Amino acid sequence: MVAGTKISGNAYYHNRFGSVCHGTLLFDSDMTMLERALRPKPEKIERKGVRSVRSRVTNLKDYLPNMKDVKELRQAILYSISRTQPDFKEFRLAENDILKIESLAESRYRSDRWNFGKSPKYNYRECRQFSFGEVDARLWVVENRIREIQFFGDFFSSEDPDSFSEKLIGIPFESQAIAQVAQQSDVEKLFPGISATEFADFLTGKHS
Repeated sequence: MVAGTKISGNAYYHNRFGSVCHGTLLFDSDMTMLERALRPKPEKIERKGVRSVRSRVTNLKDYLPNMKDVKELRQAILYSISRTQPDFKEFRLAENDILKIESLAESRYRSDRWNFGKSPKYNYRECRQFSFGEVDARLWVVENRIREIQFFGDFFSSEDPDSFSEKLIGIPFESQAIAQVAQQSDVEKLFPGISATEFADFLTGKHS
């Protein structure tokens, strides 16, 4: 945040193999285009107490008038890190590494399926805004048992959502059964501040 407005956004993914975190910095972005691209839900804007996307974000360039472009910003950041981290060193990818990355990007990450996604099969959905972010649960329930379940949202977690989902497969779609699994799995590691009972109530659509 700079002067109460956002200049950076981050995304985080974690599974049993490790974690990936990446972020952005707004330096000289077209705010009109940004507002058109980002369409958050009205309740998310309302919860943050702002009028629109544009009113809560800003460009770093407005606060760094002597910095010519994003390349200079990058160099300044690298210089700052190198001064404070004694083990800092630059790592350069080999040509073969770059070819492998390009091949993977072309075959997977530049595809419409990856970028625009495909909604999983579900016949039940529960979406709720919590203090730590939005949780969007999509379930396939057959004969009152959970057959498939996936979690989406803008929350950060140190646990792997997929590992937790696997533990819910096959159990009855009932508060007591869900709460028991949630308690055994320490659900608060995945969704901070939610008890096993509160999670079960959320998933089954109960409101306190």
